Amino acid sequence: MLIKFNKNDLFQISSLNRALLFFILIGIFVACKSTNYTHLNFPNAKITFGSGGGFTGATTETIILENGQVFRKNALKEEITELEKLTQKEAKQIFNRYKALDLTEQKKAVLSDQYRFIKFTKNGKEYTYAWGTDTNKNTQTEIVEYFNYLRTTIKKINS
Repeated sequence: MLIKFNKNDLFQISSLNRALLFFILIGIFVACKSTNYTHLNFPNAKITFGSGGGFTGATTETIILENGQVFRKNALKEEITELEKLTQKEAKQIFNRYKALDLTEQKKAVLSDQYRFIKFTKNGKEYTYAWGTDTNKNTQTEIVEYFNYLRTTIKKINS
């Protein structure tokens, strides 16, 4: 039995099959695209840390989303900049270390002219721990170390 094969048959696709192929390719593209959020519309947890006060009273914040996106907010200049993204491993480590501190039960330390803060936001609830820079010695060592760890980690990926 001999089967005749025409080269042109390979490239002849019915319009129904073409439409199906088009929608499959679009579906694959959409499914593979990762979503980028802003610091305002992220649906999961985020950690914000920074400092403020002093002569100008300005606040500088760094916002870390649970997916690893990082933003810097300068209140004086009223600008928000997206920084380099953390790896999933780095982001998970930051959030795990925060949970280990259990700052939701802590009281705010006495604030002074200049202060630092760490804020955790999830499901519409916000937990802020703040302390004055001149009261670092009265603030728990673990909290100051965590704050410095956050600064160092973000500085390292953005230098």
